[in-house]
Amino acid sequence: MHKKIIPSLYLIIFVLLGVSFNSNNKIASNRSIVECAPENITTNISYTRAPTALKIRKSYNSLSNADKAQISLAISKMKALSISNPSDVRGWDYQVKIHFENCKHASCYFLAWHRMYIYYFERILQSFMDPALPKPALPYWNHKANRSIPSEFISDLTLKNTSRDISTYNATFKIPKSINTAYRNALYEKDYFSFRSKIENAHDGVHQAINGDMMTWSSPKDAIFWIHHANVDRQWEIWRNKKYGRCNPTQLEDPIWWAQTFTFYNENGIAETLSCGQIISTTSAALGYEYEGISTTGYTSTCKRKTLDCPDIVPSAIARIILPNNKVENREVTYNYASVINTNFDSALKKLGNNFDFSNNPNSIRVVLSFEDIVATKYPNGVVEVYVHRKDKTAFDATDASFVGFLPLFSATTLAAHKMHGKKNKLELEINDVLKNLLIKPTNFKNLKISFIVRGNEIDGIEVPIEADITIGKTIISLFKN
Repeated sequence: MHKKIIPSLYLIIFVLLGVSFNSNNKIASNRSIVECAPENITTNISYTRAPTALKIRKSYNSLSNADKAQISLAISKMKALSISNPSDVRGWDYQVKIHFENCKHASCYFLAWHRMYIYYFERILQSFMDPALPKPALPYWNHKANRSIPSEFISDLTLKNTSRDISTYNATFKIPKSINTAYRNALYEKDYFSFRSKIENAHDGVHQAINGDMMTWSSPKDAIFWIHHANVDRQWEIWRNKKYGRCNPTQLEDPIWWAQTFTFYNENGIAETLSCGQIISTTSAALGYEYEGISTTGYTSTCKRKTLDCPDIVPSAIARIILPNNKVENREVTYNYASVINTNFDSALKKLGNNFDFSNNPNSIRVVLSFEDIVATKYPNGVVEVYVHRKDKTAFDATDASFVGFLPLFSATTLAAHKMHGKKNKLELEINDVLKNLLIKPTNFKNLKISFIVRGNEIDGIEVPIEADITIGKTIISLFKN
């Protein structure tokens, strides 16, 4: 269904009929959802919704046994449909196919595309539930509260995925702590496009830790995918609700992003098309859901836009260093900046001046750590943490300031599978925040190192020793001037 994109700077009144979904819904009071305008615009864009029923997405672990049974029943029916009629778009395997053929990774559309994807999955899922019982909305896995996989995804044969490593079936299994640190660091970002990049990297960590199908283009085969991505979508709402300079893309500043459309199938197998602008708020007329415990009341904020990265146009770096091919096999691999010939980069740094401070110039210079041509013959059942640090550092913990994020192995496998779509196997991590936190100045670069730490999952509170066999074709440090 094509919906008209909302003109900016005009008040649009959406009047919806109140439709009750189920007992898990609640009637929302009059609410005004305000998306902040760029700081050079004084009038905010406002959307006012009439009272209507909103679906409430809850933590999976807080669901009743009856609600959990409804989800398992619906998934079993979707899987059965894929066997009886493989071409039915509502079937489990067809939903996996949608992800493989169309998923947006390492892209400015990552959050928007996946919001639409799981929204339509939720509608299909509810259509297969027992109509005589309440139909729960798609729940999320809150791994901040519990790093263990919900027990039903281990014990229920419909929800269990046998491609995972056997360690994930242990009752005390937990994903690495650094994953929650990566989510927390993403929420600190105030620019939407920087937030999108960091939250995708944090999301990669969960795929990597679970492994099996979750590390491939067919990741939705594992039922944990859906509650994982509901949590990623929830992080977007948590980020927005933090305010203080955070704001979503706007139609005025980001017209290409705002107008971009994607097509999915509803519970009747009918194709529907939505634009990114229509799903900017979960409580919009196009969606109509919210997350338990996250406010959706109106808010205003001054945007702190750093740079516009959408559509995905890569600017030319003013200088860069290409570090040599290297392998990540065991516990730690370190690159030493000083050991690389970097005349061009040193010259660019010198021009910035000794008094250059990343914290005072966040909009002028970006320093990006990127990886090209990542190939793995053995993926670790865990994550590969990336640190940028001074040369005297020897102990590594994701809670310290030198933690950048994860070597993006999941995105690498996804892009490798999507070569047919023209995607280049190149993943990026912006490191301005780390340089700022470490009080790094241009003259300090000669003392920098990049370390990769292979971190295993936990069983009984003890990290599981793991092996990896990963080749990084190129590790590149680039300077960009906005």
